[in-house]
Amino acid sequence: MNRILTVYALLAGAVMLIPREGFTMNDSADAKAPVVVYPAPADEKPCDLYTLKVNGQPVFVYQARVSAKPLNKMWTGEQRPLDQTELAGFATWDMAGPVEVEVVSSRPAGEVIIRPLRLGIKPEVSGNRITFKLDAPGPVVVEVDGIHGALHLFANHLETGAPAPDAPGVRYFGPGIHRPGRIELKSNETVYIAGGAVVHGVIHAADAEHVRVMGRGILDASTFERRDRSNIR
Repeated sequence: MNRILTVYALLAGAVMLIPREGFTMNDSADAKAPVVVYPAPADEKPCDLYTLKVNGQPVFVYQARVSAKPLNKMWTGEQRPLDQTELAGFATWDMAGPVEVEVVSSRPAGEVIIRPLRLGIKPEVSGNRITFKLDAPGPVVVEVDGIHGALHLFANHLETGAPAPDAPGVRYFGPGIHRPGRIELKSNETVYIAGGAVVHGVIHAADAEHVRVMGRGILDASTFERRDRSNIR
């Protein structure tokens, strides 16, 4: 399924320090810090542009569609034609300290840039293998020979404070694929999307306060046409 990265939200929230069923933690002796990885739903098609490991642990790379052209045209809010898009990859994990990241590109890597440049990350490149150290959680983008087909990486802090599935006022989406459509939130309600969950839907809250959307999963609104305002108003 094609997704638009701008509406394919990786939700940062607070999580728990104790591993739960459904994800794995790398605690090998040579690991620089614990890494929490959430397995993707079985029906998810991986991005074939890259494979990824963090501290030697495989991390699933999702695929999404992003704008390819025209790069300098202001977006008007309408659905972008398919021929103006391209595939990109993105991945997410939780970490407690510095980690070693290994990216294998499907094509030979010439010039590789890690953004944001202010982090000063200088990757080592050998053929199509790219390695670099990430000192702290935060988003980075790996560009291989230009901006097209980039790999977007979302490194989070270890999660704390995740609600119980049956907690009052919580709409809880566990690992797997969910298709709730439009989700209406009232005051004092929470949507929690667990790591390993992909929720196809949109969230709407009118005249509501103290609402939260949290978790390590993915909220995917790409199945709704941008011009279909009935789903977002």
